Amino acid sequence: MREYEFRGKTKGQPTGTYLFDWAFGDLVRELKTKRMFICDLSHFDDSTKLKDVLTEVIPETVGQYTGLLDKNDTKIFEGDIVKWGHLANSREKPIRIAVVEFNPDIQYRTVTMGDTYFKQGCFAYAETQFYLEVIGNIHENPEMLEAEK
Repeated sequence: MREYEFRGKTKGQPTGTYLFDWAFGDLVRELKTKRMFICDLSHFDDSTKLKDVLTEVIPETVGQYTGLLDKNDTKIFEGDIVKWGHLANSREKPIRIAVVEFNPDIQYRTVTMGDTYFKQGCFAYAETQFYLEVIGNIHENPEMLEAEK
């Protein structure tokens, strides 16, 4: 079964530390106000109140986990910027950069990458852990995409 997980940048002052500036877990959307929250139930027990495990996030930064890992065992989320090239022991190293996005057109097709594609071309690596590396995300590092334009 596919693992469902979301990530969103927390509202408020950034700390400069990825693990504190981003929330990970289930997505909760308040219908009336459209506010979004990430719910981390890993710390939930009988004495925990629901408000203690909800973190409000900036809606534009919410991305879903693709179910894939990069070559450093980092989870790949929508909005991540990844780079790839030849195998590490190859003499040729053309590096390319792309943004991971959800593609509703292929969500029901059997594609190795599941329901994700890369903005600068359709790629489907069976072994992402050997080829792709997460180097940032479009919310914190948009300048990384400037070289690719």
